Amino acid sequence: MALNFQCCTAEFLLVSVVLFVYLSLNVGLNYYNNWLLSPPPQGLGFPAPLFYTMCHMIASLLGSSALMTCRPELRTLSKEQFWSRKFKLCILSTLFCISIASNNLSLPHIGLSVNQVLKSCTALPVLFLAFVLEGKRYSLPKVSLIVLIVVGAVIAVPWGTPNADGLGVALSIVSTLAIAGKTSLSALLMKDAKKDGLTPIVLVWYDSIFSICLLLVAQLMMGEWFKISQFTSHEPMMTVIAMIAGSAMAFTYNFVSFKFIQMTSSVTHAIAGNLKLFAVVVLPAMFIDHITSLTSWIGFGIFLCAALGYAILEQKNMRTPSPPATTSPTDKLISGAPSEETPLRNGEEKKGWF
Repeated sequence: MALNFQCCTAEFLLVSVVLFVYLSLNVGLNYYNNWLLSPPPQGLGFPAPLFYTMCHMIASLLGSSALMTCRPELRTLSKEQFWSRKFKLCILSTLFCISIASNNLSLPHIGLSVNQVLKSCTALPVLFLAFVLEGKRYSLPKVSLIVLIVVGAVIAVPWGTPNADGLGVALSIVSTLAIAGKTSLSALLMKDAKKDGLTPIVLVWYDSIFSICLLLVAQLMMGEWFKISQFTSHEPMMTVIAMIAGSAMAFTYNFVSFKFIQMTSSVTHAIAGNLKLFAVVVLPAMFIDHITSLTSWIGFGIFLCAALGYAILEQKNMRTPSPPATTSPTDKLISGAPSEETPLRNGEEKKGWF
């Protein structure tokens, strides 16, 4: 019993560290991308969000390739692995490109706080997709809290204000739905990572290749190369350095995001992402967007309380000791039913960090 408790505690601490890194990068990239893409004097005014996103994926491809070169045991690529999942991998990258591109395109047209509140609704479609694609079942308290999170987020949006521009809201909703599909599909692809070798670092590699191709075509269709040729910056070196730094952060974020999904679940990943609202919604609402609506603040309060309740339930779930190894046929049947157990808690052997 003591050993099980120690294992659960170590697991909880590890997940907490990954969560902290994931949230830090998530918050940092949101502010960073908003600064780089916003017009002067608020930002650098880089006019090509799709090209900037492609730079992120090029950095992810180079970074994952370098890691697999330095550590050959991480290179679990194979022709069979690729051909058996080529369509799912292509869909994954397509959803990623849609989510990132629509999000970056929305930033000049919508307040950052409103953008993040709308994206907090990701949890609801992810919950539905986890049920349909992954066959998972969630308890009534968790489902209720997830719905409450979304309700609070919707109430918090300051509809009818300049912070909720129609085009920006539409693009944010598209990004939200694409993120939900990408999150659930990622969990499905990494479900048997130990068996098929589709680990987070390998998934980053595949995702980068497909995304670069898709983004290159999208740039040509959107005429971004012409915009880049016409772009003049008062600080060209600063722009180049800023894009390189943003791309490096994006590679780290992409890997940590996949790793967090593998360690927990698609729904927990979606809920955990909402914790960033402390930094990118409440603070900007107070000091940047100057939102004073009482209704919006009530929505923020509902959302934050529900998110805290979900976190508490998830912590209790992770700290519950695993059942004894000796079980009856009936127990095996019950334990084999679809549930919300995370991969680590199912007793699956964990092979390295990557």
